[in-house]
Amino acid sequence: MKKPVIVLFALGTLFAQAQEKVPLYRLLCRSGEHFYTVSVPERTKAESEACKAEGEVGMVYTSQAAGTIPVYRLVSTGKIGGHFLTASSAERAEVIKRFNYKPEGIAFYLFSKQKPGTIAMYRLLDPHTEDHFYTANAAERDEAEQKDGFKAEGVLGYVWPTAPEKVAKRIVRPH
Repeated sequence: MKKPVIVLFALGTLFAQAQEKVPLYRLLCRSGEHFYTVSVPERTKAESEACKAEGEVGMVYTSQAAGTIPVYRLVSTGKIGGHFLTASSAERAEVIKRFNYKPEGIAFYLFSKQKPGTIAMYRLLDPHTEDHFYTANAAERDEAEQKDGFKAEGVLGYVWPTAPEKVAKRIVRPH
């Protein structure tokens, strides 16, 4: 009788490692800038200094998961001020070169293509303040465009929806 041959595989080589989803927090600062972070300590510090929490934009990843791309966060060192998010390495390089932004690294990861259960995260620009605004709520996007003059810049990527009671609600500020 033949003895059975047992072959062992490391599970990590067969299955993608499960990644934990975390909330992407949105805050509105006294300066008029929207601030985005996945870090609870960073959110808490911003709230204690000059920002008011609006809620969660959606659920993202802090490390790369299958099908996700990095989103880079940059901060302006010029007259515009504020932060900027992009999923394009070419746009990142251009913003650093042309607009004097300083890279802060990868802020989070989101999907480049829609997956079942994910929703679009939109990027808009306030032409009066140069503030970029990000939302995964289509009605909020439409309101920002129609009532407040924001200009749509397309879809940044796709995120998991957050719990309804935690969804960010935009604080409207005068121009």
